[in-house]
Amino acid sequence: SLSVAFLVIFILMFAGGFWLSRKCYEILDKLKEKAEADYTKRCSKMSPNVYLAKETVRLSDEEERMESLPNSFVSVGILATFIGLGVAIQGAADLLQADKVDLMKMTDVLGVIAFKFQTSIWGIAFSLLFQSFVVNRYLEKKQDELDTLIDRLYEIEGNSSRLLLEEQNALLREEFLTLHRENANALNLQKEQQRQALAKMQFLHEEAQKKKKNRQLEISNILMSEGEKR
Repeated sequence: SLSVAFLVIFILMFAGGFWLSRKCYEILDKLKEKAEADYTKRCSKMSPNVYLAKETVRLSDEEERMESLPNSFVSVGILATFIGLGVAIQGAADLLQADKVDLMKMTDVLGVIAFKFQTSIWGIAFSLLFQSFVVNRYLEKKQDELDTLIDRLYEIEGNSSRLLLEEQNALLREEFLTLHRENANALNLQKEQQRQALAKMQFLHEEAQKKKKNRQLEISNILMSEGEKR
């Protein structure tokens, strides 16, 4: 009956470990669904590796519990063996203390002792099965999914960097065009000021020439008047 009880415990542990693996798969699927949209908003703050490391913290906790189960199977199997041996040895001691040793009962006790080692074998068997068909399969699929996901995230990061570079180039072009227009306006203003200054100088020169001619004409008239008087 003790062996059957531990066999039931092994089956329940296996079922619990399988449930943990399903939970890990669900967390991984949710991460795949939201990763691209979420990382698109945060790609400027962190790399894909850092993002996945933060997002898989909860997954790591569940995986740690699942990966500890193979060792737990072996430990429980050994514990069950020692408990069974203790019970069987106690029964053998009671028989040996009797006035008349019943060899048939002693044979049954020795058979029970031999049978108790089966719990250790069950523990090792469940451990190997769980490791091979649950843990290893999950880890292989997880690695494949994360490799694919990180490639997509790096593509998003590359696209984001390309878009950022294009935006920066557009801003630089706009600044260059603005500076070019400002320089052209300043140059045109300078040319206009030079033209106005030149026109003003020419006007002043013409006015000075007119005044000079008028002055000379006045002197000529005065000299002619004095000449006529003489």
